[in-house]
Amino acid sequence: MAVFKYTVAGDQTDSVIIPKEEFRKAAAEFLIPDISVEPLKNIYAETLLHDETTNTVTITYSTKDEDAEIRKSEIYINAANDKVKGIYVEKYKTEGDSSVIKKLYWKTDRNFQVVYIHQKNNQPQNTVRERYVWDSRN
Repeated sequence: MAVFKYTVAGDQTDSVIIPKEEFRKAAAEFLIPDISVEPLKNIYAETLLHDETTNTVTITYSTKDEDAEIRKSEIYINAANDKVKGIYVEKYKTEGDSSVIKKLYWKTDRNFQVVYIHQKNNQPQNTVRERYVWDSRN
C-alpha cells in the first residue's frame, strides 16, 4: 500500500510517497499520550451526542487542565452500523516564547491530516498542513 504525503505551507505544496516507518510515526500522534489510562484518565470528561440528521454519535473527551497536551478528542461513530467514521484530536504545547497547536483528523480507511499552527511572540502565525492518503476515494 502506497501512502502519499501532501504538505501545504503558505502557498507551497509538496507531495511524496513515504515509507511505512514515516507513516507509522506520524500516525502515532493519535495514540500518544494515551488519555484512557491513569493519571490522565481522571482529568477528562466524557460527553455523548447523537446527531439524528447525520446519524452520527460523537463521543467527546475534553479537559480544562491547561497543562494537558490533549485538550479535546472526538470520536465519530456511524449510528447505523457502530463503525468509527473518524477521530479528531487537538493538542497544545508551549515551548519558551512559542506555542504549537496540532489539529489532527483521521478519516477511517482513507487518510489523516495534521494541521500545525506555530505561534511565536510578536510574529505572524505559521500554519502547515500535512495530509497522509492511502485511499483517495471520497
